[in-house]
Amino acid sequence: MRQKMPEKGRISGLSQVYSLLRARRAIQHDPRDNDRINASLAGRKDARVNFRSKIRGTHTGKARAEFPVVGLLLCVLLVLSGCGFHQGQAARASTSTPDVQRGFNTVPGAFMDLHMINATVGWAVSQDVAGDGNDTILRTSDGGAHWKATLTCAPTRGESHGSIEPCETDFRSATLATVVQPEYNTQKQASQLRIFHTADAGVTWQSSVLVAADLQTPATFVDAEHGWALVTEHFPGPDPGSAYIGKDISLYRTSDGGQNWQRVASGPATSQVSVTTDDGYGRTPLTANAHMMFSSPTAGWLVGQTYQNDGTSQGWVYVTHDGGATWHQSSPTLSANEYAPNPPVFFTSRDGVLLVSDSNQSTPTSTLYVTHDGGVTWNGTAVPFDITNGTSLDLQHAWSLPTLSPGTTLYTTSDGWQHATKVQMNMVFEHMYDLSFISLTTGWAFGDNLMGALHMGQGLSKGDVIALLKTTNDGQSWYEIAHSLV
Repeated sequence: MRQKMPEKGRISGLSQVYSLLRARRAIQHDPRDNDRINASLAGRKDARVNFRSKIRGTHTGKARAEFPVVGLLLCVLLVLSGCGFHQGQAARASTSTPDVQRGFNTVPGAFMDLHMINATVGWAVSQDVAGDGNDTILRTSDGGAHWKATLTCAPTRGESHGSIEPCETDFRSATLATVVQPEYNTQKQASQLRIFHTADAGVTWQSSVLVAADLQTPATFVDAEHGWALVTEHFPGPDPGSAYIGKDISLYRTSDGGQNWQRVASGPATSQVSVTTDDGYGRTPLTANAHMMFSSPTAGWLVGQTYQNDGTSQGWVYVTHDGGATWHQSSPTLSANEYAPNPPVFFTSRDGVLLVSDSNQSTPTSTLYVTHDGGVTWNGTAVPFDITNGTSLDLQHAWSLPTLSPGTTLYTTSDGWQHATKVQMNMVFEHMYDLSFISLTTGWAFGDNLMGALHMGQGLSKGDVIALLKTTNDGQSWYEIAHSLV
């Protein structure tokens, strides 16, 4: 189950590149760096604004023709001032408090959970890690340059013991999104979920409540009416060592936009192993670590893994064709210690991919499974490194960042990972995550230069910056278009 973060310092979604299991972590930053960086920025405002403006203009042929001459002069100025468009210590200026004259749109909080839908529309989350910890659901209609707040998610479950459950999101299309707000009802002394969903791009949000607690997968809607939520309920559970698992794990479904929810499948939340672990509860496929996806009001998928007392695990894939009432094991059949961290992604009703990771290796490897018949059969391609920390545009084109050592290296493929190209990215940021590509050339990601080691239960420091980056040349170089300020 997800790691719980302290009330004032929890941060979700920022550390996907740091963990195979995508555990929620936080980054510690030395605030003394900000003073040194701010001092180095003095007197360089105009040069930085002009440089960024020129980079932003490279979408047109005219701008490209002018850049070699003007850009050279600007780079000389920037190098002299210690802030060139290159890797190295000078890039640490990106971690300082942004100057108001830099020309970027500044979003309060910490950027996370990026999902671009097309060239103009996308969703993201900003978390107020320096304040109340609430999440703001953001939407852009100009390719990420500016963001509009559409909803505030204010979770309260776990507040009494200083470990608030984070909000979960499912951004499905330009108009359709779902947000889950974990709550604790003090009057009823019970956990509950407030499920928000919108079908009009966040102009309005419908709200409904389930008396249950969330697990690792967010609720999801395929349209304005049909939605599902995988939850745990009937507290307290059978295991006194876990305060987050009830007696049962259940799947709820709505067909009227959340006005009514029906339990369509349920199973006991028994422990799979003799020791307490929040991941290891339930009976396949209704388990605490299951991840869910529905592609229509009737067709859906659950992926997860079952744990053994000897430390091994067995991954599995299940499918439903009746809206979640019954589930059947599906191909591909996974080997021991193989698992799918996310459900399959379908590009048409018949064509889709499923990424599988092998955790039994000292260096994780992957298999890309492809289907052309809606998931009835799958064909696998072995990949000698982990590709689960990335994104796929279609059956052939995909991008992935190294999972264990995130940085300036990007892997790309144009033949479904039969071959891969290693790209050394040209950018001033040392960490990149949350890749989101919408074409063969255009993509976005978050970047930072936060230097502190990862510490569970500790948050970002006030003044830290998360940058929103964009590429228009297949990831070879990236430029900043917006940022968030903690």
